[in-house]
Amino acid sequence: MRGVYTLDKLIMLMRVRSSTVADLQHYLRLGSGSKYGVLAGDRLGYRISDYHENLTIHTDEDNSWYWGIQPNREAPNEYWTTCKLEFNPAKVGKSPQFDVFYCRLIANCKYIDFKQFDVAIDIPYSRSSVHVLMDRRNYTMKHYGGEEFTEYLGVGHAHGNVKIYNKQIESKLDYPLTRVELTMSYSNCTYQEFKRLFPNVFVLDSLGDDIDGTEKVLCLSCLEHPEYVKMLGRKMRKKIETLLVKASLVLKPDEIDYKDILSQILWYGKGIPVEKFVELEDTNGVEFPEHPGFEPLGGSQEEMI
Repeated sequence: MRGVYTLDKLIMLMRVRSSTVADLQHYLRLGSGSKYGVLAGDRLGYRISDYHENLTIHTDEDNSWYWGIQPNREAPNEYWTTCKLEFNPAKVGKSPQFDVFYCRLIANCKYIDFKQFDVAIDIPYSRSSVHVLMDRRNYTMKHYGGEEFTEYLGVGHAHGNVKIYNKQIESKLDYPLTRVELTMSYSNCTYQEFKRLFPNVFVLDSLGDDIDGTEKVLCLSCLEHPEYVKMLGRKMRKKIETLLVKASLVLKPDEIDYKDILSQILWYGKGIPVEKFVELEDTNGVEFPEHPGFEPLGGSQEEMI
């Protein structure tokens, strides 16, 4: 069984001209227009791991993205400012406001460093029909009643974290849809790694008639409480896991669709060198040309501010 793949979240670091960062901040806080979106959140971060300024920007379509400015662990720089951008390409990627904002940043960006992204896989089945087998990752479940429950494998927001939830309820759809999300670090995003981390997700079809009553009860119990599987003896655990897989449609990783996600990420690089910041040396004061071909949709940059 294959699902529909979507690039659901992208986190990237950018080293941008300090003057451009200041201009964008001024425009957003001035609130005289919404060409770059509307500033919906503006807070200071005080922990060493925080960004000094944290902005949430909304589009007219009521979607949003996050812009972090100047890590507290770094000394301010007169020429270049490190920024963190977190956005959902499926939601804000087509917004004219995000496009103008992003093009303004990327045109004045020296380096980028992709950090993390989420791969969303949608399958057209009800949430109660979709199950995940436990593995060595931590397993948790949050149940909100009926078909609304979410399962997790791994540590939240970390490489290899899995989240499975009812997309039909979240998006208010009139058809069943379950979403499987897998978080990947860009520094370790080969297809082999994606395949290794891919969860054992299946849609229950039928347990069949070739098992006895005890095995059927164990299968049903383990479907409702996956944590029960590891409580079984080795032989019975292996048999139950085999029965569960045989009696279901199994979600398989798709190499072509996954590599298409990686291509989408590189598209956001716009040809800027993708580097890890720890390997860089700033050239403060040295003239650095803007990248051609990324003028905002609304006109020249002089007209924008």
